[in-house]
Amino acid sequence: MNHDSPTPPQPTYIQAIIKTEARFKHIVEHHQYNLNYQEEAQFAKTQIEQSTKLQHCTPQSIHDSLLQATSLGLTLNHQKKLCYLTPRYNKELQVLECKLDITYHGLYTLVLETGVVQFVVAERVFEVDIQNEGFEYLGPLEPPKHKTNPFLTDQEKGNCIGVYCVAKLSTGDYMTTYMTQAELTACAQQNGFNSSVWSGPFRGEMEKKACIKRAFKLWPKSQDQSSRLSKAVELLNT
Repeated sequence: MNHDSPTPPQPTYIQAIIKTEARFKHIVEHHQYNLNYQEEAQFAKTQIEQSTKLQHCTPQSIHDSLLQATSLGLTLNHQKKLCYLTPRYNKELQVLECKLDITYHGLYTLVLETGVVQFVVAERVFEVDIQNEGFEYLGPLEPPKHKTNPFLTDQEKGNCIGVYCVAKLSTGDYMTTYMTQAELTACAQQNGFNSSVWSGPFRGEMEKKACIKRAFKLWPKSQDQSSRLSKAVELLNT
C-alpha cells in the first residue's frame, strides 16, 4: 500500500515562469541575445519569492513581464540592475499585476546598444549649483557647464531643481534636454509613482530616466536601430 502523500501543486508564479520557456528560447535565438533561460527563470523566481505582493500577481502578468524583458534583451539579474519585476494594483480589474520596470541603468544600456546615440548622460541640478554659479545652460545644441562638488551631503546640496540629459549624436553633434522639478513632479503623479519609488532613495534615478525618455523623442533615429528602445519607452509610459 502506497502511503506517499500527493505532490502539492506548484505555485502559480512558478507555472507562469515555466510557460515562458519555449517563447523565451525563440526570442533569444532570433535576436542572438546573450540570455540563458535557466538563469533568467531563477532570477525571476528569486525576485517573486522576496515579495508577497508579486506572489499574488496574476500568472498571465508574470508571464508577460518575463517575455517583455526577454524581447528587450535585458537580464533580471539583480546585480546588473537593468530591470526588475514590480507589483501594481489594477483598479479596473481589482487585481495585482506584475509589471516590468526598467531602471535608469537599463534604459542607458539600451540607448548605447541600439546605436541611437554615441553617448548619453543625465545629471541632477541642485540649489547649491545655481547659488555658486556652478551651472550654466548653453542651449539645446551644447552641453551645459556644470561644476559640482561630488562630496557634498544631501543637506549641503539643497533641493533638486531639475535634471538635464546630454546626448552625443551619431553625427558628433550634441543635444541637451532638460526637465524642471515641477515637470518631474507632474510626471511622478501622472505615472502613479507617489510612494515607493519616486519618494524613496531611487527618486534621482527615476528623474534621470524621465529626462532620457523625453530626450529620446528628439533624437534622430531609424526604425531598425531604435525598435528595442522604442518598445522600452512605450512600456515605461504605460
